[in-house]
Amino acid sequence: MGKRPPFDDGSVPDVALAILLSLGEPRHGYSIMQYLQENTEGALTLGPASAYTTLKKLNEAGFIEEVESDSRRRLYRITESGAVVAERNVTKRRQFIAWAEQLLQEVQQ
Repeated sequence: MGKRPPFDDGSVPDVALAILLSLGEPRHGYSIMQYLQENTEGALTLGPASAYTTLKKLNEAGFIEEVESDSRRRLYRITESGAVVAERNVTKRRQFIAWAEQLLQEVQQ
């Protein structure tokens, strides 16, 4: 049996979703890491291995694409299918949070 493509069911882990959401404008890997750290006030800090592995998987899945590169950097942008996947994953997380908040209220009563 062959290896399944990454994210073939459209579900992506938090790190991959964060990277997708950071690509509202084209960015290179290091810029993505900086952007996420700054915009989450340090709550999300990616190391190079995690960031570049996830970028590779997102690229293989067709959710991002390389738009420009030189010998030092690769510039990525989100694709149309990546935007759809990001939206679905955010919606799924919102539904989960709503459910969790409801359960917390029940427990606290």
